[in-house]
Amino acid sequence: MFTKLFPVAEEVSMNADPAEETISVSINQDEQPFWGALTRWCIYLIAFFVPLWFLPIAGISVDEHKLFFVSVLTFLGFITWLGVTIHAGAFRVPRHIALYALGVWVVVYLLAAIFSISPETSFWGASAASSFSILVGALLVFVSTVAFRTAREIHTAYILILAAAAVS
Repeated sequence: MFTKLFPVAEEVSMNADPAEETISVSINQDEQPFWGALTRWCIYLIAFFVPLWFLPIAGISVDEHKLFFVSVLTFLGFITWLGVTIHAGAFRVPRHIALYALGVWVVVYLLAAIFSISPETSFWGASAASSFSILVGALLVFVSTVAFRTAREIHTAYILILAAAAVS
């Protein structure tokens, strides 16, 4: 069971030259670590339940419930992805112009919230235009890009979205 949670690296190679101290660790791709699967399942749950998530109770709007649900699962997915990268010893982030643009967009929203007339509403408001909502959305996009590695995983997310649309 321990190897399911933390798979053992297959090969560890170190350069003989002490000036180049690089370590390369590779994990068997057939063995998916538990935390990597948990990251994907957080995104799968978001894909399936957000179209169905409506709880008009306690005087709180539906948007606030959805934002809370997506925020919790997004942060959980991000934390589990960090656990996988720390365990694997390889911090790999896709270098794509869209992710750079997304980072700039988040920074612009944060700056706009800082210099806003009412910064607390701009940071923590329940609208989709608040900085927190933009940050959660950007984090969800980032976690999705690093968690989905195969076409099968992306296909599963699409099937869940279509199933939720069919149910709703």
